[in-house]
Amino acid sequence: MAKETSKDDKAESSGKTKAQAAGRNTQTASRGFARDHAALYTGIMAALGAVGYVAFFFFPLLALGSAYVIVDEILTTRSYLLIAFAVLLMGLGGFLSYRLFLVRVRPPAGVKIDKENSAKIYALVDKLREDLPGVTIDGIILSDRFEIQIIKTPLWGYPVWSRNTLSIGMPMMLGLTPQHFQIMLQRKLAQFAKKHNLLSNWLYQLRQILEDYQQTLRQSSQLDHQFFALFFQAYLPLFDAFGRYILQLDELNADTALLDLVNDEDVVEALQAEYIVQRFLDNHYWPKIKQMVEQNPKASPVGCARIPPALEASLPKINSKLWLAEAGKLSMLTYDKMPNLRQRLDNLGHDKTRPLTLHKGSAATVLLGDSYYRALKVVDMFWSKNTADIWRREEEIRRKEQAIIHQLQQKSASARLSFKELIQWRNLKQKYSDQPVSLPFYRFILGKLPKTA
Repeated sequence: MAKETSKDDKAESSGKTKAQAAGRNTQTASRGFARDHAALYTGIMAALGAVGYVAFFFFPLLALGSAYVIVDEILTTRSYLLIAFAVLLMGLGGFLSYRLFLVRVRPPAGVKIDKENSAKIYALVDKLREDLPGVTIDGIILSDRFEIQIIKTPLWGYPVWSRNTLSIGMPMMLGLTPQHFQIMLQRKLAQFAKKHNLLSNWLYQLRQILEDYQQTLRQSSQLDHQFFALFFQAYLPLFDAFGRYILQLDELNADTALLDLVNDEDVVEALQAEYIVQRFLDNHYWPKIKQMVEQNPKASPVGCARIPPALEASLPKINSKLWLAEAGKLSMLTYDKMPNLRQRLDNLGHDKTRPLTLHKGSAATVLLGDSYYRALKVVDMFWSKNTADIWRREEEIRRKEQAIIHQLQQKSASARLSFKELIQWRNLKQKYSDQPVSLPFYRFILGKLPKTA
């Protein structure tokens, strides 16, 4: 497994850009500031979150403020120039307020399930919610990702009233036992129960809502939507740079809240099982499926349906003790929204991982019952039209660009390349190389375009 880790580290280090490095430096500084000045950091993040939320109402407030100015000027000084300017602002604010009101955030991607065909899942959610009042679930979907998420989708263009969708990843249901899956489901419900750290959870939900707005607006071709998207383009990187720590804190708070419902030993076991299964899927299973899709793009791939036999064949061979030992040596400083296993166990008061026996049995077969195979087929169809299609398009682009590189290299052997072709060659080589190509590129120019160089 050391070889696998070194490859991951190499890919991560080679993929960093200067902007990403600067962002991580800012996150590191904000983490240190948050620990040294907790109250001040909390106040800053509350203000930053308020800016993001109030920004939605900027144009309505502009229209109302302009209307007030118009009325006030008519009753007092009657400055017609100021009145005309206020009328212009009121019209602009009113128009953009209406356009923003019409924006409909796209619902979370997944396969909807109803109570009739998935009664056990709904019954389990209702049962767990009895101990967690305040958690509202308006619908449940099955996704093709390894996740359990509660996604808030605004009903209108303004994030006042929302619909809560519980997104359950089919890979997680297939990989975890019923007991471990129930614990992870309890954890997510507890995170949204409004019992612990309301500010961090509000910021957590706000970050998800703003990202959904940004994706919806980006995919629109309307000019005013592109204008609205400029705010999110500027605001979200700022939020992430300063708020990553508080988002991690909310995930850790969710683990802590779970201790009110479940024994800590069972929580640790579930977290470790989640880590093992997710690591196997991310590092071994999905790369092989992706390779199959890339090698035969026209074939009809199967994603989730192969997970149960793959787990059954591989789990006995997995050195879970080694994997958990490696997890126990992970850095306590991470930049992802989700803390790593070492951080989560340390937060629960466990400084070391525990021996784990991986049991057979899938939560999906128990909770889906007679609908299991049909649900698996539908989720795989969804996966094929989304994730697999993205892989196909990426592979098609890769093959075309590799062909261009080959053509340019062949052409350079017998003729001079134009400066535009040199820049294209350099950019493509950089894209598919782990090492900088600046020096080879300069030498290439010296060999092919001595006058230009």
